[in-house]
Amino acid sequence: AAAAAAAAPAADTVGQGLFPTPNDDADDPAMQNARATMHMRATSERDATMAIAEVNTRFPPTPLGVPAQTLTRRCVLLDGMVSSGELSSPRSREEFKEDLREECAKCGIIDAMVVPPPPREAIDAGDPGRAYVSFQAECSARAAKDMLNGRVFDGRVVAASLASDAEFERARNGEWLPPRPPPGDPSLCGILRVRGMPPEATKADVVNFFYGMGAEEDKVKIIIAPGMANLAGSHPGAMSTGEAFVEFSGDDANIQQAALKDRAVLGGKPVSVFRSSLEEVQRVALMGRTMI
Repeated sequence: AAAAAAAAPAADTVGQGLFPTPNDDADDPAMQNARATMHMRATSERDATMAIAEVNTRFPPTPLGVPAQTLTRRCVLLDGMVSSGELSSPRSREEFKEDLREECAKCGIIDAMVVPPPPREAIDAGDPGRAYVSFQAECSARAAKDMLNGRVFDGRVVAASLASDAEFERARNGEWLPPRPPPGDPSLCGILRVRGMPPEATKADVVNFFYGMGAEEDKVKIIIAPGMANLAGSHPGAMSTGEAFVEFSGDDANIQQAALKDRAVLGGKPVSVFRSSLEEVQRVALMGRTMI
């Protein structure tokens, strides 16, 4: 019995000293900081993974090696023909749609039309009503835009602009899209810097990544790895640093939408998208970096 009693404290000592319980270092600042750092890192990695998943749900991954896709706009957005308050009922929207159909049919065959129901906030604010018209041919959509833009309808000046298929579908699903600046507005133009692209990505791949946002091959500058400029002509993809500058300008430009593609996937890799400027492009050139 005495031997057992003498052994008991030794067992407790061993259990607490050589094999500490999780609470033994609870007051150790170093261990607390280490655990906090690990927790923050895990949280940051989880948040980054969720952010990538979210952006790629909105923007599907872009594969490499596909010819540059030409943007086709077959839809016209008409603003201001009537007030949003005049479109508050299904019957009023249907009547307006039929009147508009008769006018737009002069420009070509109409595929579909949407007059989205305005929300209460738009009605209370006196915002203009909207209508979207989708034609079979792009030339018809452009003809309708030219015919109706600036036209006075019942004392109101109509604003007509080309819209994307995505905008049309969102409106068809009942979404009231926020007002956007007119085509070519300075707020829609500018330069983005893209990092983390696969080295084999080409200008056509970058254009497809920003499809529908105004990117064109002659406005993409891919940065070449140092010392490899002499080989860039024959092997441009292999010499890339995975970075590029992309200019957005013209009627189709939408740098605001393009900037939302940060962490979207190009060729299996999530890329980073940053706002840039002509001054930054010039600084990179002055550093001796070759851009093609």
